[in-house]
Amino acid sequence: MSQSTLSLILQNGSQYLAGIMAGCITGAKVFPHTLGLPKYKSFVQLYDKGFEVKLDEHTKQLAQEVLDAMNMKEEMEARVELFVAYGQDMVSKGSLNTRKGGIVGIPANFKYLSTDNVERNKVVLNNKGVDWNSSAGEKLAEAMVLSDNAKKFAIAREIFTIKSYFYAVDALLASFSFLGSYSFGYFINRKMGLREKLPMVVRGGLYTGFACLGLLTYVLVRDAYNCRQDRKLDQKAGTLMPALALGGVEYYTKLLQRNIALRELLGNSGSSLYTAYGNVTQSWRTPKLSLTAHRDLMIRLVEEYNNSSNKMGDAKETEHREETEAVTG
Repeated sequence: MSQSTLSLILQNGSQYLAGIMAGCITGAKVFPHTLGLPKYKSFVQLYDKGFEVKLDEHTKQLAQEVLDAMNMKEEMEARVELFVAYGQDMVSKGSLNTRKGGIVGIPANFKYLSTDNVERNKVVLNNKGVDWNSSAGEKLAEAMVLSDNAKKFAIAREIFTIKSYFYAVDALLASFSFLGSYSFGYFINRKMGLREKLPMVVRGGLYTGFACLGLLTYVLVRDAYNCRQDRKLDQKAGTLMPALALGGVEYYTKLLQRNIALRELLGNSGSSLYTAYGNVTQSWRTPKLSLTAHRDLMIRLVEEYNNSSNKMGDAKETEHREETEAVTG
C-alpha cells in the first residue's frame, strides 16, 4: 500500500470519527432531556420515608392559574409534569416541544403560608439543626415563605424554560464547537503540511490546543446564551400577569435573603458559597445571571408597568376633561 493511499485512508477515517464524536456529544446533551428524564426526576424528587412527596393542592391551583394564563394547546399543557423537588430551588428539565414533555420541580417550602408552617426539624445544615432563634435563623425562616404571586412567577419561569428550545441550542453549540475546532485543525494540517513536517507528539499537542480552544469557545458562547435566556425568561414570566412582576421582585429578594442567612449559618463554607449580597460565588465565568441582576431586572419591569399605568391614567384624565369642557361649552 502506497504512502499516499494510507494518508488518504487516515484522513477519511478521522473525518468519520469526528462526525461520530459530534453525534455522541449531541446525544449526551439531548439524553437527559428526553430518554433520561425519568431517571433525573427520581434523582431530584423529594422523598419521605421512601415515598414520593406529593404536591399540595394550593400549589397545584397556582400552577394551573399560570398554565391557564399561558393559554397553551391542550396537548402541550398535558406534557407538563409537576412534582416536589429536593432542596429550596426550582428545577426543570425536558421540553414541551417533544413527546417526552418536561418536568418542573417545586420546592417543598411553596406550601408554607407563614413562618409557623416552616418544618424547622427537617432543615439540616452541615449535619446540624438550625438555630432558629438567631437573627440568621429568623431571616432564613422568613425567606422560605413566599406570596402567591412570587410562587406563580417562579412556576411560570420554569414552564417557559421547558417551553423553549434551550437544550437543543445547547446541544448544537457543543457539537458545532467540536466540529469547528476539528475543522480548524484539519485545515491547518492540510495547508501547512504538518503531517510531514512535525512528529506525532508535537502534532498531538497542537491538536489538543485546538480542542481546548473549541471547548473555551463553547463555554463562553454558552454562558452568554444562558444570561440572555435568563433575561428573556424573567421578561416572559413577569409580563404574563401584571402582578407577577412584583412577584418576581419578591422571589429574587427572598432568594438573596436566604443566601445571606445561609452564608452566616454555614460559617466558613458559607462565605465561599455566597457573597455578602447573597449572590452565588462565581469564578472568572458568568454561567448565569446573578440574583441581584435578576432582581434589578424585575424592578425595572415594575417601574415600566407603573410608568405605563400613569400615562394611561393621564390620558384618561385629559380625555375626561375635554369631554367635560365640550359639554359645558
